Amino acid sequence: MAWALLAFPDTPVEFREGLIRIALDEARHMRMYAEQIERLGHRVGDFPVRDWFWTRVPTCRDPASFVAVMGLGLESANLEHTASFAARFRDAGDEDGARVQEIVGLEEIAHVRFGVRWFAHFTGGLDFGTWTRALPEPLTPLLMRGRPVRRDARLRAGQTDSFIDELEAWQPEPPGS
Repeated sequence: MAWALLAFPDTPVEFREGLIRIALDEARHMRMYAEQIERLGHRVGDFPVRDWFWTRVPTCRDPASFVAVMGLGLESANLEHTASFAARFRDAGDEDGARVQEIVGLEEIAHVRFGVRWFAHFTGGLDFGTWTRALPEPLTPLLMRGRPVRRDARLRAGQTDSFIDELEAWQPEPPGS
């Protein structure tokens, strides 16, 4: 979110203020994750991480592409991933870890709603085809959803039934086609 503030300084003030609010939420989420990691006897940095995220976000060519990737893509997929991880933590007997995932998942709804609103603002509406074309390569809808898709959370975030239907049905083209 902070990257987008610098990359797109000519966007509406309300958009930039929203990026700041989400960045602060994400920093708080990271603090919660760090506390959980420390509770389990480790520290942030003890495990290697990939730079996948940081190599993709700067390929966003405009604010519509950015909200396509973040708000309608990665944050939306986190609606599913947080629910999945909460269940896994709970199955392992870690109620604290499950609760952190549920808090983050609930707060992601507002982040996705921000993405829906601003994608529609920048492109004229929330259309699945427009969204997929706004994703910088090699990103596709495949990475922007978890299984099962949490239709209830996505609807609360402003995604439409038709958008969600197309997301659920989307399949990559076979190689060589």
